[in-house]
Amino acid sequence: MAAPVVNPPTPYTTLIPGGFFPGKMIRIQGYVPMHGQRFDVNLQSGAGGEIAGEDVGLHASVRLTEGYIARNSFQGGCWQEELGEGGLPIQLGQRFEFLLLCETYEYKIAVNGQHFCSFPPRIPYNRLTHLMIEGDVQLELIAWEGSGASAPPMNGPPQYGAPVPPPQYTPQQTFVQQAPPPPPGAE
Repeated sequence: MAAPVVNPPTPYTTLIPGGFFPGKMIRIQGYVPMHGQRFDVNLQSGAGGEIAGEDVGLHASVRLTEGYIARNSFQGGCWQEELGEGGLPIQLGQRFEFLLLCETYEYKIAVNGQHFCSFPPRIPYNRLTHLMIEGDVQLELIAWEGSGASAPPMNGPPQYGAPVPPPQYTPQQTFVQQAPPPPPGAE
């Protein structure tokens, strides 16, 4: 699996190492400044996203001033129906952990170690090649977890044999919020 990215700049766009497929999880840790209004996490079909006319399979927009996380997709030049229930488990001036898990029939999001929501894959997962994060957020870590082998393209459920249950979703660790370490020489 690819090495984690530590303290990347914002905005940040990267190729998803090995592709996005069932069992792949993306771990994002960061800090929301006190003046923050919004930041977005996109799984998209290219580096340019919707501005370049590329599809966005999952747009998770953390609306800090509005108090919710909007979820949507952008396909064929149009935004689809927005989902927004669930509140806002991310707070201004706090660190957070945001997990994105690909399953065959849904994408799951956990925040700070707790399942937050599921999102139906409106665009097949095998077309989502890039992660893009932008807005009012200081990124601390982006890590890729899950099997290193990519799955076959998603074209619907298998047409043979018994259905295979999706992998179980449990955040791999509880995120513990800690104060930043003291500057060197301040101990």
